[in-house]
Amino acid sequence: MKITATIQARMSSERLPGKVLKLISGKPILEWQIDRIRKSKLIDEIVVATTNNSTDKQIIDFCKAKNVKYYIGSENDVLARINNAFFSTKSDIHVELYGDSPFVDPSLIDVYIGYFLKNYNKIDVLTNSLKTTYPPGNEFFIYKKKCLEYANNNTDKNDPLREHVSQNIINKKFKVHNVEAKGVFYRPNLFLEIDTINDFEMLNKLIPIVIHKRGIDFSLKDIIDVSIMEKSITEQNKNVHRRWTKYRKE
Repeated sequence: MKITATIQARMSSERLPGKVLKLISGKPILEWQIDRIRKSKLIDEIVVATTNNSTDKQIIDFCKAKNVKYYIGSENDVLARINNAFFSTKSDIHVELYGDSPFVDPSLIDVYIGYFLKNYNKIDVLTNSLKTTYPPGNEFFIYKKKCLEYANNNTDKNDPLREHVSQNIINKKFKVHNVEAKGVFYRPNLFLEIDTINDFEMLNKLIPIVIHKRGIDFSLKDIIDVSIMEKSITEQNKNVHRRWTKYRKE
């Protein structure tokens, strides 16, 4: 079975425009994410799903320069964009990732892809996003292609929820399993996503320290370990309002 990861990326983010190409330790956020996902042993292909907004030509040019496959679709109908990007690859399993989460751990993703494959006949969707237990910015959805196709075809074209993908899948008829972090990984208040300038500034301070202490191929555990020692940095974005909380079972 072929496994494809898509990354939702656009320049016109409301809270932090142009964030996916902002630099952290001299490297664009989107490049961080692509390089880390490429270390996965189970993901066969990566597609950056961007939009037909003229501002996103910068993302297209970036993908061409880095030899990354990309797909151009609707800015507002994200469900259709991701559906078409995924099905352009003729794949069987979708790993849905987000452009504001550059420091996903490829080893952790592989663990859960392995779990999904082992339990393929029991579950349709595997995620860690229904309840916040992992540090935000490490969310993933892994699901069968039929889930995405059904959601795209059966969500009304005028439904505002089409600006999301996964919400349309978990609200349908599929067998969904949520995994929760345990032990050192249980850090629901360590925000590693980049949604606002506070998030960017925090990670722009934290990641160079992580690299210095643990090397360029750092893991999520490395980030957590360093964050414990650098609380004055990680507290800088702890009070940011997170819009995704309304979709979670906290």
